[in-house]
Amino acid sequence: MSTRTHSLEDPAAEASQFLIRLGLGVLAIAMPVSGLYFRRSVFLLFPIGAGVILVGALLAPRRDSLGRLRDALLSPMGVVALVLLGWAAASILWTPFRSDALERLFKVGGTLGLAAAAAALLPDRTRVANLYLAPVGVALAAVMGAATATIGAQAGWRFVPDPATLERALIGISVVMWPALAVLIARGRVGLSVTLPILVAATAFVSGSALAFLSLAAGGLAFAAALGSQQVATRWLGRVFATLVILAPAAALAVGALASRAKGAFAGHLAAMEQWANLIRTDPARLLTGRGLDAAGQGAAQGGVPAGAPRTAIFDIWHELGVVGAVATAALLYGAFRTARRAPPEAGPALVCGLTHGLIVGALGGVSAQIAWLTTIATSAILFTAM
Repeated sequence: MSTRTHSLEDPAAEASQFLIRLGLGVLAIAMPVSGLYFRRSVFLLFPIGAGVILVGALLAPRRDSLGRLRDALLSPMGVVALVLLGWAAASILWTPFRSDALERLFKVGGTLGLAAAAAALLPDRTRVANLYLAPVGVALAAVMGAATATIGAQAGWRFVPDPATLERALIGISVVMWPALAVLIARGRVGLSVTLPILVAATAFVSGSALAFLSLAAGGLAFAAALGSQQVATRWLGRVFATLVILAPAAALAVGALASRAKGAFAGHLAAMEQWANLIRTDPARLLTGRGLDAAGQGAAQGGVPAGAPRTAIFDIWHELGVVGAVATAALLYGAFRTARRAPPEAGPALVCGLTHGLIVGALGGVSAQIAWLTTIATSAILFTAM
């Protein structure tokens, strides 16, 4: 190959690497840190970071880039995801909140599409310097989160987030921690791979974020199980989460008799399930079709959903998309754990933890009803792909 050809190709390759590093830096550092202080920063920075990665990948495209993206869309998980999005789009026909539902469909579809394209078009090899962006970002965000939670108000800091913003940011930091941990394990940084989870867990504890701390603990248990046997852990976790989604309405109906007898904090959770059971009894046919996209979010805001109903991802799926949406979601979850089963041993346990952690948040936390939760999962997926 001539020198002239090299001079034409090298600038494109260097520009491509620079843009990919810049995009990963936005996702791995800017998003976790800014999320501590600005609630809506995730919606601005994710499309910027993923978009820059996409542009960088297209500057020096792989020969099989389009084929790789096509294979991802036509894979079993890709087909199920398209079916789920198609059913969500069809449900706009019977939702009482069509304009809001259309906006939500655009946001969800755009987020998933951008994440899938950026992940599919990433180069086969990622530079080591790019990989270390994730641990740096998580550590920096965790330190700043702990400082903000403990001394921010007393020191008179100008930007002190409200508890809801802080909790959402800490959940985002803890979910992104798993691809960062995979980087450290793969590079043999044993001390740092132990220190980083402890730092994030301590930040969640001192900030009083029970959801972030408990979901992080669940991820840690999944990590231990995956270290013992990645095949067995992924098989059983996939079954458990898929079954949890499918049997959730039956569980809600079953706990109705227990709600009146329970006491303390547990009584609140049972009361929420009883509210869901009442909705099911009121219109059981809606279990088949759901009430339409955004019927849970807007319904809760406008009185269509009781205030005590469980605002979790599982409830939203069943309430809005019915049995079709629930079965498709369960299939996606099981397929995600099957993918983790085939992951390399350096990244597999951390991927299992990331899935478990994110799904526990979706099963228990109200933040799961927000697009921010889905965006955090998409960010983690891109970082795992780069890893």
